[in-house]
Amino acid sequence: KSLSELEQQRDDHLEFLERSLSGYAESENEAKRMSVSLRVLFHQTKQSHSIVDQMGTTASLEFPQCQAPRGAFAYWSIGGGVHAEVSNRAIDEMAYQGLVAKQVSSDQSTISLEFTPLFANPQFDVTHHPKVDFDTWWGADVCDHGDGDTFSRKDLVLATANKFGGAHVDPNPSAKALSLKNRSILNLQANGKIVESDTIPLYAAVAQITFEALQAFRNLGQGPLDEA
Repeated sequence: KSLSELEQQRDDHLEFLERSLSGYAESENEAKRMSVSLRVLFHQTKQSHSIVDQMGTTASLEFPQCQAPRGAFAYWSIGGGVHAEVSNRAIDEMAYQGLVAKQVSSDQSTISLEFTPLFANPQFDVTHHPKVDFDTWWGADVCDHGDGDTFSRKDLVLATANKFGGAHVDPNPSAKALSLKNRSILNLQANGKIVESDTIPLYAAVAQITFEALQAFRNLGQGPLDEA
């Protein structure tokens, strides 16, 4: 394809990502659309050629490496009359979800948990995170379920696109893949019961990946991105 054609394809998918990210708060299922555009932009194999590779711009992009620190009580919001005591041991044993924030609240009768992308949390400031090259960003482990299973941004995007309805539906996803959608992955307990999240951790993580990708293109001055 000519460069102008590739630029149009890139701009189309950046626009798709912007729209889906804007709509994520209304429907977390927008993550499925995001995963497809992220795959088209970045996924490179012998059979699949990413837009950024075809354009020769992969090396020019710098991505904010936005991850919650391991072993720390970070990016949690606790309110609505909830009183929580979290030990260092509990944090160490909890599944690591590096791209999502956790919001806990109560309506007097029930405890609610919600996974949100990091950028939606009041503690988040993108300027506090270092910029890294594409391979580092795409391949870094950002989830660790404590059972030997770790996941990169690439893993999260491809699972959503290829297994959970972004572009394909896998009729028999592996237990490892299904763990990404486990609403009880943190094993958070209240009143003797495990609290299940109202949202899916995988989808919140894909929204965060989208935010970071858009930042990289915006910093490079590429695409039809708003500066807001």
